[in-house]
Amino acid sequence: QLFWDTPELRVHPPQLINRSLKSLCLRSIPSINDITISRIVPRFPNLHILDLSFCYRIGDASLKLIGDFVSKHLFSLNIWGAKDVTDKGILHIADTCHELKTLTICAVSY
Repeated sequence: QLFWDTPELRVHPPQLINRSLKSLCLRSIPSINDITISRIVPRFPNLHILDLSFCYRIGDASLKLIGDFVSKHLFSLNIWGAKDVTDKGILHIADTCHELKTLTICAVSY
């Protein structure tokens, strides 16, 4: 049984997820949205690299979760094409992700 029913995202039950994962690429998965991110990000608190490029349905709520759950270690975030991102979400990332070295925000509604 899968933890999420999203066909594009095959994830094992939460107890089987590797909490030491450092890099996660969810590029171009059309079903990824703020709700999906709320289920994924807390499971991987030690992410260094997160690629959400071309996940058009993520917005400020996703950036808040990223800032709140993985800010300590995150040094690269790609949200290229996230259409629902605003100044508020970008500022939250800037305020919380102090180790961030690369932030790709091209083609957002920003």
